[in-house]
Amino acid sequence: MHQALRRILNGAVRAELIRRNIAAGVELPVVRSQKMRFLTAEQVQDLEAARRIDMAGTVRIEETCVEVAGELVWGAPKTEAGRRSVVLPSFVARALRDHQAEYSQPRPDGLVFTAPEGGPLRRSNYRQKVWLPAIARAGLDGLRFHDLRHTAVALWIAAGANVLEVKQRAGHTRSTFTLDRYGHLFPNADEGLASRLDDLYGRRGSDGAGDVRRMSS
Repeated sequence: MHQALRRILNGAVRAELIRRNIAAGVELPVVRSQKMRFLTAEQVQDLEAARRIDMAGTVRIEETCVEVAGELVWGAPKTEAGRRSVVLPSFVARALRDHQAEYSQPRPDGLVFTAPEGGPLRRSNYRQKVWLPAIARAGLDGLRFHDLRHTAVALWIAAGANVLEVKQRAGHTRSTFTLDRYGHLFPNADEGLASRLDDLYGRRGSDGAGDVRRMSS
């Protein structure tokens, strides 16, 4: 809320409606981040079976929609890094095409996921009517919707994604944020790198052992 107010007042200063932004420089209380929760691939499938998860082949993220005081507000992503293209696995793309054919609005700028009456999904309604029953059926009580984002990152890392790939796919502004947030998930990836280096060393050793020995010395 402070960030939103600060941006609004910055605009007012630029428009010369007020002299200064009283929200600038305010010391905020320390916010303890909630513990992230990560699902396994099997748990994702269980949750998918309890509700519909459908996405398209290559998704271009250029716009966001948030609910403010009961009103839906459309706008650009918070940062330039938030504007990105995400290529989805083929099995997800196939699921989305099936979903689009039956449920999505047909026009080029139509919504992919709609409320029962055809408009945008509202977070509060979706949570009560769809999300909570779904996680209960899947045996995942307490799972937050945002935990799916954490799960996606965890699965990317498990599949071998490096920090830069995670940063770009997740829309992070800085790699340091990616490491601060998800760095604890990379130790297994480090073991994979060590294994690949062993393989490289073995191949070079068989094809050019002298070169490898000179490199190692």
